Amino acid sequence: MLSIDQRGGTARLSLAEIVTGGRRYVSAPAAFAGFMAGLRPRPELLTEPGWNQAASAAGRFAWFRTLMHGVVPRFYDVTHLERLGGRFALRLDGAGATEAGIGDFTVIAMNRRILTLSGLPLNGELVSR
Repeated sequence: MLSIDQRGGTARLSLAEIVTGGRRYVSAPAAFAGFMAGLRPRPELLTEPGWNQAASAAGRFAWFRTLMHGVVPRFYDVTHLERLGGRFALRLDGAGATEAGIGDFTVIAMNRRILTLSGLPLNGELVSR
């Protein structure tokens, strides 16, 4: 369970509830849910250094950059991503986002580690080799 209010509130959401709640915003809910199943949050997630940066609290791009480049590589199960084919690309858009959206990310399994790259693959064949 992840706490959604750290000010002493008792409200909690499970990862399944978070994924289910966001399905209406996802173009491929089954693919996204399959990807999210590989995220293994641990208590150290809250101590990720990127959360302490003022830009993370102020801007969605900075928050998602911390999530994708800091949290995913540390807390994602590499064997799960390998079972999905070794890569997953996503574009984050949202209300009030610029024309380019919040950001494009490609998550890949390489040498038994998770890497998050900025941008989407231009040629799927090159990424899958």
